[in-house]
Amino acid sequence: VGKCLFACRAIHEHALQDADLFVRDLFREDGLPRIAVFVHSSVTALDPSNDLAVVRVGTDDRPPLSFTVTASPGVAAAVVGYPRNGDLSVSPVALGDSLTAQSRNIYNNATFSRSMLALAGDIQPGHSGSPVVMGGRVAGVVFSKSLSQRHTGYAIPASVALTFLRAHLSNVSPIATGACLR
Repeated sequence: VGKCLFACRAIHEHALQDADLFVRDLFREDGLPRIAVFVHSSVTALDPSNDLAVVRVGTDDRPPLSFTVTASPGVAAAVVGYPRNGDLSVSPVALGDSLTAQSRNIYNNATFSRSMLALAGDIQPGHSGSPVVMGGRVAGVVFSKSLSQRHTGYAIPASVALTFLRAHLSNVSPIATGACLR
């Protein structure tokens, strides 16, 4: 079972693997977690390069979290997720520089130039797919922990996630997620 990040319904594709029962985190207006519930869902779009998916989870009377694309290095933020597959928690981070690096897609069969946002903080396995929340707005989506720098992680910038979401929000037909290599 994967976890839905926020009401905008974008998540990491590698957490899905054809799951139709999904954990969804509901947030207060300040961006902090309120409760988590199980909901039926369907994947309607995938981005294997940036490891994102759009998931339809039915109706909700709450508005989605908004995004910010004006994140600056040094600004305080929080990662809301499930470190080490434990309880839902809020982990403080500081936003770092925007970077571009060569990366491989989730199927390990193609390379691409990845835009990313460096994070200074305790990023752990289980944070992958978690929103980076700054002032109640999503500044990025965590995708990796650094293997060489202990307190460094990386996020997909909000601008990249927004472009993907805007291109696929109207998709309604479920698609197969396929096998995952991670």
